[in-house]
Order: sequence, then structure tokens, then C-alpha cells
Amino acid sequence: MGDQTGCTIPLRVFTTLIPDFPKEYFDDLRYYLEQKLSCKIDTISEEERWRGSEVTQKSSPFDNDEADFGFISAADYIRTKLHAKNKNFELLPVGALHRHPNAHGKPIYFSDVVLRVADKDRLKEFRNARGTAWAYSTSDSLSGSLYPRHHFRKEGENVSFFGDTREAGSHNAAIEMVRDGRAEGATVNSAVAFMYFQRNPQARNDIFIKLTLPGSLPIYPIVVDKKLSAETKQKLKDAFLSIAQDTKMKTKLDRYGVDGFAPTYEEMYNLEQDIVNDLKKAALNVPFY
Repeated sequence: MGDQTGCTIPLRVFTTLIPDFPKEYFDDLRYYLEQKLSCKIDTISEEERWRGSEVTQKSSPFDNDEADFGFISAADYIRTKLHAKNKNFELLPVGALHRHPNAHGKPIYFSDVVLRVADKDRLKEFRNARGTAWAYSTSDSLSGSLYPRHHFRKEGENVSFFGDTREAGSHNAAIEMVRDGRAEGATVNSAVAFMYFQRNPQARNDIFIKLTLPGSLPIYPIVVDKKLSAETKQKLKDAFLSIAQDTKMKTKLDRYGVDGFAPTYEEMYNLEQDIVNDLKKAALNVPFY
């Protein structure tokens, strides 16, 4: 690169969060970081080889020197801590502040319950959902599957509470299953649900957020190659933390329900043991339902 840039070669970034999160969200972040760091950043790579159970079975983009930083799911990050593989990256201690009534300005998200408007009176309380058809994204999703299972266990229930459970493949697909009547409800990532309603405001005629399961989950982490210079890591962190001060970016992020970024820390991703055990099962492709 030329002298006008802050780095000698382009930074390479990827995400495993598409299609649930729109690619435009990560593109907006990339453009902002390019300007803030005065550094070329390659087009967002949609990494499909390294997600879910693949995390423990295949090399990561960092192992193959294909990436400098990336956005991955909390489940994928936690799962890597349980295995010897994929140790060539670390947490960039900063995370997004997704808007939610229960978030209170913290980098967390929730498991939201989506129901059809047509069932609003019939399913006044969550216990009334017994025997219904229920959708979830994937069996290794924290908010769609693992955390709801944890919640049911604490309540003395299990997934047999539902009459049928249906894997949709993504949170957006689970929402669509409820909307078109293939399922009566779904537990989904609250940040994804917000973006879905933002892009599909007419959906509120068909579906709504009934409630949020008690407790929160740590926001999807930003991970960086350990070989990346300390200076570049610090610049990335500082850029994220100051993003809400950029008027143009603040307006863009508002469309996604993001109020900025805040510090995160490793201990945030230390979940309760039974959830961790379910993550281990998911890595072995053990079915949940």
C-alpha cells in the first residue's frame, strides 16, 4: 500500500454471522474502519467452512493465514476454548451494543420468543405453548436452542414440552416459519429479530415478540489473529469504541439497532456448565431433538 495508508498490506476480515446478520452491516463497519485506521480492508468474506461443529473439525482462517480479524458467534468462540485446535487467535475486547429493553447498555443479547399475532390470545402465557410446533435456528445456537434447553431444565421441563421442534437453519428462517404458519413459535437471537423487523416492518401484522427468556448471553465476539501487531489491535479496539461519536456511522448503526461498542472481557464467555456440555455435544454432531 502507499504511504497514505496506516498499514503496508490490506487487513482481511471475515464473518460467520451471515445470513442472520445482513452483509450491509459488516460492510458499513468495514468502510468506517478503513477511514479510521487509514488502512485498506478487504471485502467481507462470508466464512462457511468454520462454523458450528466445523469449528472443532477444520482449520480456522487464522491457521491458514487467511484473515486478520473476524466476527463469529459466541457459541463458536466458546467451543474453540474447549479444544486444542484453533488457538491462533484471541478476543478483541470490544463488542456491539445491540438495542434491547433488557440490555441496559451492555454488550449482550437475548433469546426472544416470537409468536404469531393470530395466537396472541390463545398463547397468553408461555406455558400455553405446550404441545405446539416450535422452530429454532440450529441445534448449536445459543439463543435458538442451547439457552432455551437450559431454561427448560431449570423449570423442570425439557424439549418434549413442545409437540414438535423444527430446525430452520437460521434465525431469520425460524422467524419466517412462524410467520407463514409452519410453526407456532420460535426462540431466536434478539439482535437478529430486531433487524428482521427493521427490514420487514409489515411483519408486525403477522408476528410479534412475546417475551424474552430470563438471563442474557454474551454478544458475538470480534476475534483477531495473534500475530497482528499490538498497535493494530489497539487501533481496531479504539476505532470500535469511538464509533458512536461518528455522526454518519451513528445514523447507519441505528438501522441495525446498534448504539455503539463497549469493552468486553474473556470471562463473559464462561457459561454455565450444562450449556458448555451441550456445546460439546454439538461439536460431536450429537442431535439435540
